[in-house]
Amino acid sequence: MAEKNSQSRKHLFAGIVVVLVATGGVYGYYHYNQVYPSTDNAYVNANLINVAPKVGGYIEHVYVKENQLVHKGDLLVDIDPQDYSLALNKAQQDLTFAKQQAANTQQMINNAKASVASAKSAYEFAAQMATRYTNLYQQKAGSLQDMQKYQTQATQAKQTLDQANVSLAQANTQYQAAVTQIDLAKTGVENAKNNNGYTQLRASVDGYISNINLQTGEYVSPGQKLFGLVDNSSWWVDVNYKETQLKRIKAGQKASVELDMYDHKYHGIVQSISYASGNTFSLIPAENATGNWVKVTQRFTVRVKLDNDPQFPLRVGASSYVTVDTTK
Repeated sequence: MAEKNSQSRKHLFAGIVVVLVATGGVYGYYHYNQVYPSTDNAYVNANLINVAPKVGGYIEHVYVKENQLVHKGDLLVDIDPQDYSLALNKAQQDLTFAKQQAANTQQMINNAKASVASAKSAYEFAAQMATRYTNLYQQKAGSLQDMQKYQTQATQAKQTLDQANVSLAQANTQYQAAVTQIDLAKTGVENAKNNNGYTQLRASVDGYISNINLQTGEYVSPGQKLFGLVDNSSWWVDVNYKETQLKRIKAGQKASVELDMYDHKYHGIVQSISYASGNTFSLIPAENATGNWVKVTQRFTVRVKLDNDPQFPLRVGASSYVTVDTTK
């Protein structure tokens, strides 16, 4: 009897130990998931630049191919520049003509100024003579004929001076118009130079060519997407955490990232947490005002910044498993 009681106590003790171990395991698992929240609802992303021409024309040469690594400033595509070179020559000719016109009107101004100076001097002399002979006539020391003669000369000299001033004003107006034409011509040359330069498409960043299907001789329009360029300088993972997992996650915390395609662990930093759930931007957002509402746990995007590893290159859209260390 005593032996049976002893065995029962052993079984009871063993059962208690099992329950405690199981409870501890469950609590440990729960606590670990709270401190190190993780999810496989995460995808690699980067800036995807659409390469498009600013001018239209026929493709003269394609220098790149699919998935090729290019560096900032590398020549990607040539568009036939013939029309734009002709436009540049025409704009430069227009500028030369406008400058010549300005030089001609400047000479007109110089001539008009000389005419004004001469007419002013003649008028001042004629006015003095008219005043003198008017005074002599009033003093009965001069004749009426002389007074009228010099008054007429003064009037004519004044008219000549007025006409010279009008000519000077017209010359100044023409010069201002010529200067305006020079400014317009300079703008035309600058635009023509830009358009001529736009026939060469160059890489704006270091990155990888993506989705290219471009042939020599093909016509392209301004703004037409030709292919993509994956920016190699900025990589991140968009991690879609459940709202219940966000309690401890903060910007600046460290994260480990594993991609399905590699047996390699990346190290990242939490950059930001979205202020809107993924459902907010869906085409048909959930309507929770109806009577048959069912609560659904929402997901919010946490952005984790990554540095690319040349041995294990990141690829946009790659599935990943992310764990954030919230202890710091």
